Formats: sequence, structure tokens, C-alpha cells
Amino acid sequence: RVAKILMPLLFLILFGLLIYASTTSGFGEALRFLFRPDFHTLTKGAVLEALGHSFFTLSLGMGAMLTYGSYIGRDISVPRAALQISALDTIIALMACVIMFSIINTSGMEVTKSATILFTTIPTVLVKLPGAGLLNAFFYVLIAFAALTSTISLLEVVSSYAIDELGWTRHRATLTMGSVITVFGVLNALSLGGNAALSAVNLIGRESTAGVFGTMDYLASNWILPVGGFLIAIFTGWLLSPKLTRSELEDGHGLMKSFGGWLFLIRFVAPLAVGAIIVSVILGKEYN
Repeated sequence: RVAKILMPLLFLILFGLLIYASTTSGFGEALRFLFRPDFHTLTKGAVLEALGHSFFTLSLGMGAMLTYGSYIGRDISVPRAALQISALDTIIALMACVIMFSIINTSGMEVTKSATILFTTIPTVLVKLPGAGLLNAFFYVLIAFAALTSTISLLEVVSSYAIDELGWTRHRATLTMGSVITVFGVLNALSLGGNAALSAVNLIGRESTAGVFGTMDYLASNWILPVGGFLIAIFTGWLLSPKLTRSELEDGHGLMKSFGGWLFLIRFVAPLAVGAIIVSVILGKEYN
């Protein structure tokens, strides 16, 4: 119910910020950077990085899609819903990129790949732009909505597990799991410069993994999500009954003519693609 309210509001704020971005001097450069093809950058590493990013942006490998998918009715087509989610996610991601790069280009700030740029560099840039007060308010309300909807979706994963497997009430599961998530969230926030000890934590030993936030970002993006996705693909393709998966995919859709193709993808292509991400991480590649 919360998502049904917040997601349309998030989209409206995003659309408003996109209109604002179109009035900045860096808008044209942002469009060229994002949409002008440069096939020299289409390397094996870039493809793997895009695959790795898809896990994070589509909430794959963490159980969110499984949990939400278990709530949809039999009249809903799973393949059609998957395509719609992927399309909308891509559209919203592109809108966000245009806004971010327009702001970055207008300010003359150097583009970096730091996971903390949203909380450290962007705020100092926004205050220098026209209409800074209103822009800051809308921008961080947008971030708050995005974070809240993501938190609710991930909270539902662990809460539903506690309810179904441990026999907890929803109130107990939500309160307990929400408290744990809040503690980790506070530790992450304080590690962005608010606490010297937390900012100095670096269990991985890389420059980009400094602080609790950097460490958790590295572990989630590089290990937890890919390994989770790999195991889900193996379980779905090889351990679940094809008759069961076909029945689920055909609900609300009718006869699925391409089930054989889907089964081939989930059994062979998906594990190999995700396995390539895991191997690249082992060899030193880093995603964030």
C-alpha cells in the first residue's frame, strides 16, 4: 500500500527534476554522454559491469522479486510483469542519469564512480545552482522516497521469512527486522564522515571499501547479489519441476510458446552469465 502511494510521487518528483535539468547548461552534454553510441567502450568488462548493475537496480539475487511475486494473483502474467518492471526501471534510471549528469556538467564537477557521491559531493554542488533551496528539497525528498520504498521491499523479504518459517506475528517480525535494518543504516550513515572509527573501518583493504558503507556496498554488490542470483538460477532451472515453473509462467498469460527457450536461458545462459560476474570479482573486478 505504501509503494502504491510513494512510487507515483517519486516519479512525479523525478519528472519535475528532469524538467529543471533540461533548463541547465549541462543538459545537452548529459544527453550526448548518455545516448551517443561509443562502441569502443563496449568491452567484455563493460558488459559484465552492466550485468552486475542489473542485480542492484532490479533487486535480483536478494529475494525481493520472489517475495513480491508470491503476492500477485493468478490473473497476472509473470513474463509480462517482468518486462514491464524492466522497462520502467530502465526509463526511470535514464531519467535519473540525465538529472545527475546535467547537474554535474553544469557545476563543472568531475564525474567519479564513488558510491558516496550522492551524499558527499552532490550536496555541495546543488547549493550553487539557481533555485538551490527548492532544488535541494525536491532532490532529497526524491532520494528519501526511493530509499524508503527500497527499505520496505527488503524488509518484507526477511519479515515474510520470519512469519512463514519462524511463526512470528507480522508485528514482531516487522519491528525486529526493522530495528536490525535501522541499526545497520545508522552505522552506514555515520561511516560517511560522521564517526571517525566507523569511517576508518576497511575489512576489504581497498580504497573504495573504506568505512562501513564502502565495505557493505562492496560485499553486497560483488558477492551477495551475484551469488544469490546464481543459486536462484540453479534452483529454478534444475531443482524446481519444469511442470511447476511452466504453470506459474502461464498464469494470466495463456500457453507459453517459448517455455523451452526460457528453460534453456535459466538453466545455462543465466548461470554462465552470473558465473562470469563472480569469476571477474575473484580476478579483481569491482562493482559498486
